[in-house]
Amino acid sequence: MSMHEWVTSTPWWVALGLIVSLGYGFFRASKWFGTTDNRLDALERRVETIGEDTKRIFDRLPTPTVEGRSPIQLTEFGTKISTAAGVKTWAADHAPNLADQVSGKSEFEVFETCVAYVAGQLEMDGFARTIRQAAYEHGTDAEQVKKVYEVELRDRLLATTDRPVG
Repeated sequence: MSMHEWVTSTPWWVALGLIVSLGYGFFRASKWFGTTDNRLDALERRVETIGEDTKRIFDRLPTPTVEGRSPIQLTEFGTKISTAAGVKTWAADHAPNLADQVSGKSEFEVFETCVAYVAGQLEMDGFARTIRQAAYEHGTDAEQVKKVYEVELRDRLLATTDRPVG
């Protein structure tokens, strides 16, 4: 059946129903696409907001003073704190107190000893105050400054004590 035959043989109300149905379908499709665009725009705005919120959260975290790779090393910020607070001098003064204790230990055991030693030193009012002051001056927290002391003391001990190979 050709198109002409179909048009001439189809009742007018079927043709009208078909035209109305197609028109309504186009209308709904255009509304749906418009809604989809609006939803995509809203989604894009939400993703941008999440990104901004995440950045604000990370901005509140203290700047790290050490890098998490092995062995732990000071970051540029940690080195800045070390220099300003005279931590290398402190480490040179305190390393002799631990030299016998760490002799023959592996590097990670030396570091563990330094962590415990610095924690013990925090019980002394002057040392705890020094750490809090350095944290305040550099806009970080005391835990980050404490890590600088631990790493500098470890480095001093590793440079001056005997350790097993491997």
